[in-house]
Amino acid sequence: MSSKAIVLKRNNSDAAKLKALQQLAPQFLVEYSSGGQLAALTNNFGTLDYLLVTGGHGDFVNKKPSKFNDADIVSAKKWISNVKGTFKAIILDTCFSSALAGSFLPFLPNGGCLVCAHGTAEGWADGFVTGNNTRTIGELLADVIDNFAGLGSFASVSLAIKKPINQVLYTGNGGADRKVGLDARSNMGMEVDTELELKEVDIYLARDRIDVVATKSDALKKLLKDNITTTIV
Repeated sequence: MSSKAIVLKRNNSDAAKLKALQQLAPQFLVEYSSGGQLAALTNNFGTLDYLLVTGGHGDFVNKKPSKFNDADIVSAKKWISNVKGTFKAIILDTCFSSALAGSFLPFLPNGGCLVCAHGTAEGWADGFVTGNNTRTIGELLADVIDNFAGLGSFASVSLAIKKPINQVLYTGNGGADRKVGLDARSNMGMEVDTELELKEVDIYLARDRIDVVATKSDALKKLLKDNITTTIV
């Protein structure tokens, strides 16, 4: 069984999600129901398989992140600075969480992976609500990826693999196909970011020496499945 830490921002309708995450038997589960503050993490985690943060929303305003998992960015960065530990993978199911990649990558060893949202997220971590605690998070996330209808340029789910230098964020929500992807989101009735907004996220990441690489659907699926299932056992 994987060793894991889960931080859940619980909304009014999330009782089933909380129960399912509890059944995944996390070593640490911290949940909070207020919108403004992340629940305090007081533990030194040591080395765990993964950290999952889910349930809230993020935003990117005036060329910088303004919110993370429903906490204002000042509180969020203070919370991140108090995290102690190393994780084989970090999974951030929060809109625009890629903007904080530079803050989370130091918690990964070389070869560890960061799964995040480059733009408005689709709530894909809701797929963890399976009630099946005999499977690893890698297997569960692989299912989410497989079942992600038409995963393509509109999808915000993205992946960074920790390297000694030259960090890269692989995303389907970038490059020449970005406008096509945003149009696809609009046609599906999903929340739509702007090309300029996402370009500003790219520029923000460049400050942390993280390059954004547009990745086609099949290649992104393979990167996600290979890296999640090999780093989390």
